[in-house]
Amino acid sequence: MKIGKILCAMFMMLMSVLAGAASGHQPGLPPPGLEFHRGKRDANANNIDRMVS
Repeated sequence: MKIGKILCAMFMMLMSVLAGAASGHQPGLPPPGLEFHRGKRDANANNIDRMVS
């Protein structure tokens, strides 16, 4: 199950980066109104950090 969660988190991050690049924003900066997605991505990053360490 851990591998599935990691893959899901990586996929979410990849999609958010691609969405940011497609809309002309700098990578890592969400477009206005997507604060929820940024928070979700941060939570996923924290989960990955916890699993790896």
